[in-house]
Amino acid sequence: MRSAAILLALVAGAGSAALAAGGHVDSDAVLAEAEKRYKKMAETMASYSRTREKGLKAPAREVLALSRFLDLGAGDAAARKTARRYIAKTAQAFAAACVPRGRVSYAENRTMRGWPVVIGKEPEFESYQFGYVAGAVAAGARHAYASGDVEKASLLVAAVVGAFEDGFLTSDPERTKVDKGVVVFVPRRASAGRRRRYAEVHGSDEGGCLAGPQALNHGLSAATGAIHLLRALAAAPDADEALVERLRGYVLGVARFFNQNLISRRAGCHLNAK
Repeated sequence: MRSAAILLALVAGAGSAALAAGGHVDSDAVLAEAEKRYKKMAETMASYSRTREKGLKAPAREVLALSRFLDLGAGDAAARKTARRYIAKTAQAFAAACVPRGRVSYAENRTMRGWPVVIGKEPEFESYQFGYVAGAVAAGARHAYASGDVEKASLLVAAVVGAFEDGFLTSDPERTKVDKGVVVFVPRRASAGRRRRYAEVHGSDEGGCLAGPQALNHGLSAATGAIHLLRALAAAPDADEALVERLRGYVLGVARFFNQNLISRRAGCHLNAK
């Protein structure tokens, strides 16, 4: 069945090349591959929970690919069932690994919710990896709402909302990574202590770059996670409209900054981070 082959390609991370090949794989093979990938993901999550090392992006991308597969209406019943099961199990594993309010982040010296990763010397609540994880968990919530499991969906949404509240939507200068709609490392209005601790983790703050914009892909990644969350909230029976408006405002700010850094050329578009 071509639909089963598509699902196998997505679960295995083969993507468009495998889709073009048009191979035929039965649903049992798809299920077996999905189970193997889930076991690998479970090992990654167990390691992450112990060490907070990077590694969540790959399984998050698989969830997002499978989510798109379902959105397109592709696949037979067995393939779609396998996709929903894989999305649900992975999203729940991500949510279980989310740091709840109560853990103090070193750089911020505040309690933070989310999925910190070690990039320098200490686990930090960054933007790029987070965007993929937030998107995957939010996609899991949206599909849970679609299947009628409101309780499970609400728990997944809560994990993502908490991370966005603490890292991007809050007005607290000691927590937020947003300065006038732009994703930065440390906003200018933050304390010298936060700036010093972040510089300590990463080695320096030469030229005051921590207050400047992060790379475009960092801001876009987190904003894409917010878009997935907005889609999940749109499927919820009782979404917080005030939260929805704040998320939309955040996404709009990132989009405006991205647009400002687009330079049109006759050969196409060139991205130039100022």
